[in-house]
Amino acid sequence: VDQILMHASGTPVVVDYGSGMAYFSFEIAKRIPESKVYLVDIPSIIQEFTVFRFQKHKVNYEVLSVSSENLYPLLPAHTICLANEVLEHVFNPLIVYENIHRSMAAGGLLFGNFSDHEKGLLHVTPNLAPLRAKIQEDYEPLGVKLYRKIR
Repeated sequence: VDQILMHASGTPVVVDYGSGMAYFSFEIAKRIPESKVYLVDIPSIIQEFTVFRFQKHKVNYEVLSVSSENLYPLLPAHTICLANEVLEHVFNPLIVYENIHRSMAAGGLLFGNFSDHEKGLLHVTPNLAPLRAKIQEDYEPLGVKLYRKIR
């Protein structure tokens, strides 16, 4: 979180894609209470707990549910996207990437591990080479798993 906020400017608007427990976005919101967080994930008991925790701590948030009717939700304008260890779990990570990229502000930050994974029940797209190529075209690396949008 320190690395992300060191490169961020203004009041963060965070898309936490595959939010789960939303550790990083919660920490950003605790440090900068004016932040807005969009939690993007499948409905689950984990999402329910995350919402409970955000409500308890009065974090400004909104849930964008991923469902069979809405596999690739359109995203709001944002300045930071957290997409760590999630895109190998979707059937078409390039659609997710385009949604993130299109709605991210110029100079916005993308955080995530986009390395390949072993194919498995939950790793439906283990080869993320096409995604890494797109990130390399559109972002500059800033540090470990952190990229700034350049085009």
